[in-house]
Amino acid sequence: MYILSVQYIDGRDGGISADQLSVLLRENKIDKFFRYSERRWITVGSDPIRQDKKLIYNKTKRRQSDKNSPSKLFSFRQIEII
Repeated sequence: MYILSVQYIDGRDGGISADQLSVLLRENKIDKFFRYSERRWITVGSDPIRQDKKLIYNKTKRRQSDKNSPSKLFSFRQIEII
């Protein structure tokens, strides 16, 4: 296993595993990570992250009142999955 260099949303730098990167990307905790294959920093939200597109659901709405309320819409963001 190798360590990826990352920059968190709060500006801290760190090193994490590839498995941790996927989790932290889903949780919106990573601002940038270093992609060794391209020898450059990848900025989350600006640079392509993955190849296949997949919608990731950000919030869980389970109550019937949430499902029917126009003011409480589901929140989706699109990322690309390798």
